[in-house]
Amino acid sequence: MNERLIEFFGVPGLSLPPEDYWLVYRQEGGGWAVTPETAEYVAGVLDRRVPPKWVTFKDVTGAVVRVRIRSITAMEEFSSVQRVRAQAFWQRVQEEGEGPTPCHLTSTFNPGRWPVGAPARPYRKGGRQYRKTITMESVPRTTRGCPGPGGDGPPGPPRREPEMRIFGEHDEKTLAQLRGVAERAERAALMADGHLGYIMPIGGVAASRDEVSVVGVGFDIACGNAAIRTDLALEDLGAGGADLQARLNEIADEIYGTVSFGLGRSNKADDAPVDHPLFEDDAWDAIPAKHRGNLREKARVQLGTVGSGNHYVDVFADQEERIWVGVHFGSRGFGHTVASAFLALGQGAQWGERVPEAEVIFPLETPLGHDYYGLMELAGAYAYAGREWVVRKVVDMIGGQELDLVHNHHNYAWREEHDGEEFIVVRKGATPAFPGQRGFIGGSMGDDAVIVRGTTAEQGSELEDIQREALYSTVHGAGRVMSRTAARGKIRRKTGEVIRPGLVTPEMMHGWVREKGVVLRGGGLDESPHAYRRLPDVLAAQGDTIEVLHTLRPLIVVMAGADVFDPYKD
Repeated sequence: MNERLIEFFGVPGLSLPPEDYWLVYRQEGGGWAVTPETAEYVAGVLDRRVPPKWVTFKDVTGAVVRVRIRSITAMEEFSSVQRVRAQAFWQRVQEEGEGPTPCHLTSTFNPGRWPVGAPARPYRKGGRQYRKTITMESVPRTTRGCPGPGGDGPPGPPRREPEMRIFGEHDEKTLAQLRGVAERAERAALMADGHLGYIMPIGGVAASRDEVSVVGVGFDIACGNAAIRTDLALEDLGAGGADLQARLNEIADEIYGTVSFGLGRSNKADDAPVDHPLFEDDAWDAIPAKHRGNLREKARVQLGTVGSGNHYVDVFADQEERIWVGVHFGSRGFGHTVASAFLALGQGAQWGERVPEAEVIFPLETPLGHDYYGLMELAGAYAYAGREWVVRKVVDMIGGQELDLVHNHHNYAWREEHDGEEFIVVRKGATPAFPGQRGFIGGSMGDDAVIVRGTTAEQGSELEDIQREALYSTVHGAGRVMSRTAARGKIRRKTGEVIRPGLVTPEMMHGWVREKGVVLRGGGLDESPHAYRRLPDVLAAQGDTIEVLHTLRPLIVVMAGADVFDPYKD
């Protein structure tokens, strides 16, 4: 063949590509043909524990190529034997009418330093060390010359309609986000408190096979609620009237002065859980060494801090005047850093680089998928430890004893079985509600909260079908009806200057909580009850999928101050 090409081009001594070669693909499209020896060299560079930023090699034409490591997306072998076999295979397929015409598959997933076809770095799981090679079948793909959606070939079979269960009424933008999620997942649902989010709507639920969405879980990994029923009754806090009000104000001041609220705050308590066993977990090894120490130290000092935005510490009385303490927050700066880092890695950038918010989905069998899921689980353990420390700290402050604990995440990805199949189920602002499972769901600062339980439906009933379609999920709160900016107005953060007034005034917010008899510390206009739906309405929209066990009337609400910037985006 080479001799025929030399004769055709008429160039004596022309060096032509070898019969066997490899293709090195780049993120921007196209790539380079290289000899097997060069391919082995490039794969070796990519497989280094700490690879360089650039790699230099020659392609089969002799041209010198210098390319950023993170731009290489795949390597694929092409041999003379493979080409003959491929030609014969596709000819047989077309003659027999057994399948589609041949098409070119190109990876759209950039695993950074671990490209498709190249050996990946070692990773640990269950105390054992593994090495995995990423295959073309294990990553998202687009098609060129292929039939069906995403390809430019002849039309393929009709696309399946995504499976969605929707509770309540929602605006078109939120529904459009859900449809996008449903097209990428196997099943999807939207709870009645749903509203527009980043890529995936808040209140959204999605089930996928062996892959996880970074923006689906969100920036505040494992945000959730915890509530403790104490042995105290309302009368134990005060005899009523002025006496009770004075005691509630004392408790509110003590909470606000002891628990740390806001961005970047440290836990200053003498009994802060800085030596928690989770700091020795093997999952920390997935963080690059140069970042690991600083992130672990930040996580230590922030464990048991509440943060800002809609995160809170509340004291309640239930329908029998029993005292409860509830909290709402997540994995703080640790979770936010992990989410941001893997958002960058999934787009081919480095840990710590800023990138646009975009859908990043990791197959769990890839090194990045394995590392992300392990760190997400670690963030979950971190959030649980922080919430339980805070809620028990407050119970101790008021002189109570713990009788019952209800605890759950609502920004997380779970391995679950549904209809006999295993899925990764992402709930973004949604609470698991399997039959018999309890959950704590908060309202706004001036509304009741509830303890709920997933209903045990009769097998084969319509209710069971609805629960299955909802992936056994329910609301995580009342749900916003007003964006933060719409509620508080547009404010220049550095100076506090009001550029555009909001729809909620201080008089409106404080009038509401005063009428409800709530003692408030902190809280901004963007967290006013006016910015939220009413919790009874969204619970009603969930139908009989859940039952309310306890209704909790807020006595004290403690949040970060209005001047505290909220970095968490969901």
